Amino acid sequence: MLEIKNLHAAYGEAKVLHGVSLTVNKGELVTVIGANGAGKTTMMKSILGLVPRVQGEIRWEGRSLLELRPWERAAAGIAYVPEGRRVFPELTVEQNLRMGAYTVRDQRQVQAGLEDVYALFPRLAERRRQRAGSLSGGEQQMLAIGRALISRPRLLLIDEVSMGLMPIMVERAFEIIRTLHRQGMTILLVEQNARQALAVADRGYVLELGRIVLEGTVAQLQQDPGVQAAYLGLGTGGRAGDGGGA
Repeated sequence: MLEIKNLHAAYGEAKVLHGVSLTVNKGELVTVIGANGAGKTTMMKSILGLVPRVQGEIRWEGRSLLELRPWERAAAGIAYVPEGRRVFPELTVEQNLRMGAYTVRDQRQVQAGLEDVYALFPRLAERRRQRAGSLSGGEQQMLAIGRALISRPRLLLIDEVSMGLMPIMVERAFEIIRTLHRQGMTILLVEQNARQALAVADRGYVLELGRIVLEGTVAQLQQDPGVQAAYLGLGTGGRAGDGGGA
């Protein structure tokens, strides 16, 4: 569904991505793990058309995304759960959810999407008329995910879902991701919490300083000495993919 080839991205003269390539097949949950500042969010924003300078290729269902403006990419079936949740604090829960359906013209579809979200997140149904800014961090994360789901996307991009959440809410967030995957949703997840991300994914990539340094199945990444040392808190290996050592 999604294919990225030799992606370079920059903000002005500041180069962030250096030749990133990856694929996401239909029905897969693919994760990109990496430290803060590795370029994960820049990669997501490049897919969405929100980065000013991009070179390389990003293809969606065989078509170049670089031909499409950001709102056209959303209308094509790509939805985004942003880092830090980014809800509209002065709007109600339901108004926030409806913002996620701004590309959907059929109001029956919007209403069906609302019902689906409320079934997945009963807490949001209880708070549908409450200001989003008054919700807890975990509730806001539910709202951000629900806002992305309401348009019934074919690809869900999730950016740092665990950031700023208490451990119990991190577990809940990953349970939701696992449920969506079981239901057939195609997901690209970028995440600092490598242990949780690899526990739910099919395949993964390691992004360091704007470059993919390792890729493989979840089992391969979990067994890599560099990944164990740098991201899983195990062993004394070196950089991911180098087999350990200095």
